[in-house]
Amino acid sequence: MKVNFIQRNRGSWVLEAEGVGHTLFNVLKRKLQDDKTVKFAGYSQPHPLIDKFILTVRSSNVKLSVSKALKSLKTEITALDKEVK
Repeated sequence: MKVNFIQRNRGSWVLEAEGVGHTLFNVLKRKLQDDKTVKFAGYSQPHPLIDKFILTVRSSNVKLSVSKALKSLKTEITALDKEVK
């Protein structure tokens, strides 16, 4: 996965990612939307034939919000993996 920041400041991040799909971005968006400090979280795919997604997050502390969402997803995926095995 390749990630490039289009915009990065304290209250807003816009990043572009290649090599991932709707699955990751949809669950990440949902996790971010569950966070009370997140004002907006959404993603788009500029063109259906290009494997590139743009994630936009607005929060009082975007870095913390994204970090918490990713850690939570990792915990859930690890627990699911253990149950499946």
